[in-house]
Amino acid sequence: MSVHLYLDIDGVLNAHDALLLPAAQKSWPDYRTHGRYEVISPSMVAGLNQVIAAHDLKVFWLTTWEAEAPAWGESIGLTGATDWPWLPTHYRDDAPGNWGKHRTIQEHVQETQPAYAFWYDDDLAREPAAQQWAHRSRIHAHAPNPAHGITPSMLHAMQTTLHQNTPTKASNTP
Repeated sequence: MSVHLYLDIDGVLNAHDALLLPAAQKSWPDYRTHGRYEVISPSMVAGLNQVIAAHDLKVFWLTTWEAEAPAWGESIGLTGATDWPWLPTHYRDDAPGNWGKHRTIQEHVQETQPAYAFWYDDDLAREPAAQQWAHRSRIHAHAPNPAHGITPSMLHAMQTTLHQNTPTKASNTP
């Protein structure tokens, strides 16, 4: 059974303003700077690595970082990030109701027919057509607050959904 994970970077893995948030508002206790402008959480990265490995998720970069995404993912510690394909977005054609990433994921899901999929993109909050399509298509779409990125509760919800609906990698081995 094929389960896909589609990841954006800015506002999802790179939590823009996390270091400026008061400690009580921080999703992860270990945000740190990475590079010149990026803010990441090693705990979040470790949690993603664990879920991806346990469920043998097929991960795809769906970000305007495009070809730069795999190397960046590797630099923050995402296991296998350089092997994850990036999906070229139609962002040059963006217009209200015609969001390029939405068009890209629609085409990819139609072509690959995953049994399940998760999509994390902070811009989903402003894209009702993409949210409606995801709901109809059984895509678990999440729009993290860009100041926090993926939160522990989002990661827990993904783990719970996967445990309820897919076998783990360990249960697939004889």
